Amino acid sequence: MHHVSHLTFGLTLALLLNTKYTAYLYCVALGLAIVLDHRQLLRSKTFWLNVAIGALGLLPVLGWNLAHDWASIRWQLTHLVTASPGSSATTPLMQWLGNARHAFGYITWPVIVLSAIGLLRVRRPAARLLALAAAMMLAPVLLSPANSPRNLTVGLALLLVLAGQGFTLKARGFRHAFMEAGLALLLLATFAYGVGTLAALNGASGWPHSVLWNSSSVVHEIRRDGIDGRALAAALAPYPAPFFTVDYDLAGRVHYETGRTALSGWGQFAIWGYPDWERGTVLSWDYVPAACITARLRTVFERVDGPETLHIDASAGPRTLLLWEVAGARLSPLERARALDFLTLWEVCR
Repeated sequence: MHHVSHLTFGLTLALLLNTKYTAYLYCVALGLAIVLDHRQLLRSKTFWLNVAIGALGLLPVLGWNLAHDWASIRWQLTHLVTASPGSSATTPLMQWLGNARHAFGYITWPVIVLSAIGLLRVRRPAARLLALAAAMMLAPVLLSPANSPRNLTVGLALLLVLAGQGFTLKARGFRHAFMEAGLALLLLATFAYGVGTLAALNGASGWPHSVLWNSSSVVHEIRRDGIDGRALAAALAPYPAPFFTVDYDLAGRVHYETGRTALSGWGQFAIWGYPDWERGTVLSWDYVPAACITARLRTVFERVDGPETLHIDASAGPRTLLLWEVAGARLSPLERARALDFLTLWEVCR
């Protein structure tokens, strides 16, 4: 039975490695935990059989990438060598610090403090494993120029569990009383920020004027992204599809609101395959310089008309959308997508 359980664990790892790249981070954390706390397993033949079975999950991933010029692996690695939009950093270290600051900007400070407390709770092997897994999950989000802060919750949840363990004992003396008082304040502040977010987004003007009601970390981002879908669909109705959006998130929104084909340079589109389109519309929000996009478009298409400026209603006020009509492609669909990829354009234009 002991050997069967080990083999079952190996099969579980094999399936895990064949699901999503995020799972690899858990495997790295598990490997570090074994080296730190369970080195006796390294002397077990059953353990290495388990490792071999688990490694089988890599074969389909490696086979697909080998047949597709290592497309998905190359895409993941590019996340570590470019900067966040708006960053003026010139060195990788400063770029990574800028990415981390941008990502953490979405999270309220009490949650960050609680997470830091959780990250420090590494005295016991079980807690150390959770902390390692959390750190592995946080690192790529903090380093990535794509900045997908909602994915931080995957690692933060583990850290909050660890932080909570530090406050489970009944107060004994000043130290524990101080810890419990600190936890109460952090939880109260977290609650206040949550209520403040709801109040600010729902226009509850009767609430007391406070930084908690108006400056919760995500309020500005939610308002900025809260565009009027019907206004967007109406504005794009006269223009030819497909729509190629410089901004990754805009493609899905355009497709949802208009029901027409929308593409972007996001790596997933390359995996799905681009249609061969000769005429269409290119869209971008106005934070990438229009002149730079126009210059790039003229190297990709024979005819480029624009940019035109569209003002789309949003929760935080009108947002400016730039639009070009293009025709006569000079490059293959994949080469066009790479030339108009947001991160590529940002590096060229900033």
